[in-house]
Amino acid sequence: MELYADLFVVINMLCDLAVLLLCGRLIGKKIKKRRLFLSCLLGGGYAFLWLLLYPMNLLLFMLSVLCSLFMVLIAFGRQRLSSFLRTLFYFYFVSLLMGGVVSSAYALLSSASLSAFAALGVLLVLLLLGGLFCLTGGQLYKNRKECPNLRLTFCTGEEIFTLSGLYDSGNLLIDPASLYPVALIDPAFFDIPPPCDRTLLMKTPAGEQTLSAFLPKEAFINGKECQICIGLCTPPDGSFGGFSLLLPSSISEFI
Repeated sequence: MELYADLFVVINMLCDLAVLLLCGRLIGKKIKKRRLFLSCLLGGGYAFLWLLLYPMNLLLFMLSVLCSLFMVLIAFGRQRLSSFLRTLFYFYFVSLLMGGVVSSAYALLSSASLSAFAALGVLLVLLLLGGLFCLTGGQLYKNRKECPNLRLTFCTGEEIFTLSGLYDSGNLLIDPASLYPVALIDPAFFDIPPPCDRTLLMKTPAGEQTLSAFLPKEAFINGKECQICIGLCTPPDGSFGGFSLLLPSSISEFI
């Protein structure tokens, strides 16, 4: 089966699109359309260079590493090093799976003696089905930790705040003084940071972090009164999966 250069580039761009979308689902970050298009365009450019430079393996390997780094940077923007490496890991992992599927499909189609356009049609259908499967799986993975419709209302002095939160079963942080579970809020949510009267030590895989915290006068989750401590924590990726609030595991009773 012959495969033309333009079809090869298009197929690679579609694969890059599926990989980036699934990667975004897995890390809980939505990719802007413009960034997604530019990243896939860069992937298509690398596929065209691959045809021109093959079989210069060392040069192609170096270009593939640089291309993957810039594709992740373009698609997801600037991140902390730990977050960038995590995103890069998911990108490589999904790319390997996608590459294996496409290579197997290409080998099967080659043995069937199909024309290039017929093979392209079959590959597009397979990519569509695979993309739907991956996106569904990524959404299920994301929903393991996320519980929408959880709203925290609390007051500090005369001010009342209400915001939606992301439920995280891995958030086991406890205020040692009050023994209340700790909800983490991005300090950027407040125009003026509320007064904090305690300091918490939070341990993560990336290391230890000191947080300022306070006890609200009253707090409610979905209208039900709760006892909770508020810790101010800047999210590593700019938000907690699209939210300003990360709720602790102990509030599962409110789900």
